[in-house]
Amino acid sequence: MQAANSRLLLSILLCLFFVKHLFAQGNAIEFDGVNDRVVVGYSSDLQISGDLTLETWVNFDGVSENHMLLSFGSAGENESDNFLYYFRFNTNKSLLFLWEYGPGVNQSVTSSASANINAGEWHHLALVRDASAKTVTFYLDGGQLGAVQTYINNATGGGGAVLCIACDVGNAGTSSLDGEMDEVRIWNKTLTSTEISTIYNDEFSNPTGSSACLKAYYQMTDGSGTSLTDDSGNGNTGTLASGPVWTTSSAGVTSQTAINCSILPVELVRFTALFQKGQVELRWQTA
Repeated sequence: MQAANSRLLLSILLCLFFVKHLFAQGNAIEFDGVNDRVVVGYSSDLQISGDLTLETWVNFDGVSENHMLLSFGSAGENESDNFLYYFRFNTNKSLLFLWEYGPGVNQSVTSSASANINAGEWHHLALVRDASAKTVTFYLDGGQLGAVQTYINNATGGGGAVLCIACDVGNAGTSSLDGEMDEVRIWNKTLTSTEISTIYNDEFSNPTGSSACLKAYYQMTDGSGTSLTDDSGNGNTGTLASGPVWTTSSAGVTSQTAINCSILPVELVRFTALFQKGQVELRWQTA
């Protein structure tokens, strides 16, 4: 009996150890809400005016102010300076997504529901822009936040823009994120609601393997220094500016393989199933 109890105790301890380490204690970056930021220079990978998915984990120090998440644009007034994406958490806990078309004309949508977020909590925020359907869908912790929003004009320009993490790049590069950030991902693909709910708490173990549409990915595992590695393999390295600090992250992510988005859609022209000699032979033709 004593041996059985010892085995049971060992099993419980191992289980607790596994649960404790299920969510990796990685790194994050802490921003001061004043001018801390991470700047990434122009890249054609990031000049995304069409289908787009933005994701990040955040832990705000307070929720009564605006928190800037991501922006890709410039302070100029030419079409080449246009914001192609501008993602912000508002003071009323709604999510704002803005971009520009033509000579700096704004197009924006706001989530119809408020995010149930409190200070000192880690949460996953995301949005998906479908340029064909002209819709934007917001997500909180893998679930849809409010109704799907519609818009009229797609983004244009942006050839002279840069990416700024945790800042409004058009406002002298100042930051309005006061808190911590981890796991930033930028896709040139409209992830489905199923994909969002599946991967929102994943840290990809093979980000450069199969996800060709993952244009920038910041796992924030550097842990020190002033450079932020782009784990997508596309070389969109960021530079920490004005003193953001590395810290330990408790964002709820686990190591998983990346989704495969490198397969192009095909048109099915013909499909037949032939049963003979106890076997089924499937034949299909694509365009």
